[in-house]
Amino acid sequence: MKKISTIILAFLALAANVVAQKGYLRGNIVDGDFGGPMIAAAITLSDNPSVGTTSDFDGNYSLALDPGVYSISVSFISYATQTFTEVEIKAGETTVIDAVLSTDAAVLDAVDITATVRRNTETAMLMDMKNAPNVSDGLGSQAMRNIGDSDLSGAIKRVTGVTVQGGKYVYVRGLGDRYTKTTLNGMNIPGLDPDVNAVQIDIFPTSVLENVKVYKTFTPDLYGDFTGGLVDVQTKAFPDEKLTQVSIGLGFIPGMTLNENYRSYDGGSLDWAGYDDGTRALPFDKFTEVPAEPRNDPALEEITRSFNPTLGTKKQRALPHGSFSFNHGNQITKESGLSIGYNAVFNYSNQTVFYRDFQSNDYLKDNDRSENELLKNITRTGVLGKNNVMWSGLLSGSIKKGNHSIEAMVLNSQLGESSAADRVNQDFNQNQAILIEDVLTYSQRTLSTFILQGTHRLSIVELN
Repeated sequence: MKKISTIILAFLALAANVVAQKGYLRGNIVDGDFGGPMIAAAITLSDNPSVGTTSDFDGNYSLALDPGVYSISVSFISYATQTFTEVEIKAGETTVIDAVLSTDAAVLDAVDITATVRRNTETAMLMDMKNAPNVSDGLGSQAMRNIGDSDLSGAIKRVTGVTVQGGKYVYVRGLGDRYTKTTLNGMNIPGLDPDVNAVQIDIFPTSVLENVKVYKTFTPDLYGDFTGGLVDVQTKAFPDEKLTQVSIGLGFIPGMTLNENYRSYDGGSLDWAGYDDGTRALPFDKFTEVPAEPRNDPALEEITRSFNPTLGTKKQRALPHGSFSFNHGNQITKESGLSIGYNAVFNYSNQTVFYRDFQSNDYLKDNDRSENELLKNITRTGVLGKNNVMWSGLLSGSIKKGNHSIEAMVLNSQLGESSAADRVNQDFNQNQAILIEDVLTYSQRTLSTFILQGTHRLSIVELN
């Protein structure tokens, strides 16, 4: 009898655990007439209106349901109700339903509505572009989800007048990356390349994006240091569902990848991570006074010998391009009405480039402006190998309850570039010298950005 009771209790515990495993219905409700979020829209079961929830001030909603098939109604006063049938809810999974509500066919009194436009759906994006005072275009998360591109560099090419150079830099209306500016959630962020105004957009996976908008003309509320276009990237503060993505890539360039004549040199142990481990640091204090050569000072020989004697290039096989990306995000809804959202993104790439017939020349022009022929000054010819390592990490967290939300975001980017060249340097102008050179270079750049923003709705006043 005792054994039977134990089995019954175990069965009841297992059954309770299964029942407790719910699924989530989530989405966003947009005002189809004005393009903004639909606040306090009712999302209920069609056959049981007592079970449901309402959308928040961003138009988002989250409803926990037992596994099953439901008919869902989305309604708001004076707006036409939308009904979604055969909605399947699975245990531990999230089903996403977005809706656009329009006013019902009835005579209504004039109402003035002021709201912040939410641009995560195609309808809202089109409404925003239609009413915008400048020329703009873009994509919402709904469109990016339908397209299926994994990162922003692939998705943004669908925008009219936009091209992507090198898989990461945006060209707007045919103008180069130096004429394009990139902002993240409306905030100015610099790029790793000091010669480029734009930011590498391939570091943003589409799964964490709310929308991307491209401004092609100026307005007073935009940054003024662009001429071609401004790309504003908006991330999701609260992901619709729990999502984890991992991708690994390899690239091969014929004649370059696996070439055994690739040039490199002995660098540091952390070159693979884009950091110099101190191997290339000066062997003496930077404030040390270096004696002049004509003085024949013994200290000069000591300083000279302190440098690493291995300053030559070496041959090795060029490795394929490699890349790795990971992103994870989720939204957690508490019974108290508190919503927590987070995103974690990491991207890493290692690229090896080899130029077998590299050439760099300097020319002089005659002071006589009527002479247009350029005079050869210095030529440099040889082989060149480059290795670029870049990684970036983005971490964001958001908290929302009632009419208040706060979001914090950290973005860190790291770039390490090493190059080795065997070349012949010939002077045609001053001393006619021919020099055999081994040239080793390394550059490292780090950029970190922190963004803290919040929205607080107090009666009819909204603070951002």
